[in-house]
This record gives sequence, C-alpha cells and structure tokens, in this order.
Amino acid sequence: MHNLAWIAPLAVGLILVSAAIWLVVMWLSSRGRFMFLHCVAANAAEVRVPWARFGPAANSLFLFRLVISLIGLVVMLPLVGGLLLDVMRMVFREAVSPGGLLLAVGLVFVIIAVGIAFWIIGRLTRDFVVPLQFLRRSRCLDA
Repeated sequence: MHNLAWIAPLAVGLILVSAAIWLVVMWLSSRGRFMFLHCVAANAAEVRVPWARFGPAANSLFLFRLVISLIGLVVMLPLVGGLLLDVMRMVFREAVSPGGLLLAVGLVFVIIAVGIAFWIIGRLTRDFVVPLQFLRRSRCLDA
C-alpha cells in the first residue's frame, strides 16, 4: 500500500492523457470523413476547402459520436465490472459456484448484445448519416 501514493496519480494521469488522445483522434476522424467524401466526390486532393466547408457538420458528427460513446461507456462499465467482480469472487474462493457461473455467462451475453447494438449504431452513422450530412450539409441528428 505504500506504492499507492505514486500509483494513483500515475493511473489518473494515464487515464486523462488517454482520454485526451481519444477525443482528438475522434474529432480528427469526424473531420476526415467529410474531407474524404469531398475529395472522392470532387475527384480532387484538397484539405483546406473541405476542412472549412464541412466544419459544422463534422463537429456535429463528433458531438453525436461522443455522446453515443459516453452512453456506451456508462452502460458497459457496470456490466464489465459486475462480470469481473463475479469472476474474481469465484477465483478468491477457489471454487466455481453454479450461480456465479450462470451470472458470468449471462453477463457475457448481455455485454455481447450491448456491444453489437452500439456497433450497429456506429456503422449506421458512418455508412448512412455521414453521406446524408455531406449531401445536405446538415447536422448529425437531422440526417
């Protein structure tokens, strides 16, 4: 426990840096989707024009993806935590209980189902919403 004084701040720092990198990459990929569509549609290799022209639509897409990701995090974190807690309980007891095993299997199926649902939302957003936003120059929720 004497290492906790430096491990806790290090862990918090790593989490914050990882979250910042994740946000920057998500924002850039939202902008990049519109730049890619513009360059394919116009048969051009431009950066400045689509960056400026599709800025509001890309920012709207970024905010939508951020909210969906945070909702996914809020839904998945307790499920994964419950699964880990159940498995660790069985490991520390050094015995597999039928109830614990049933709970673990059920949680795995729920985690898979929720993951598939969020994957479908992401695919539909990328494959249908972004092109509609590109064509109509609209916000993400309008598309």
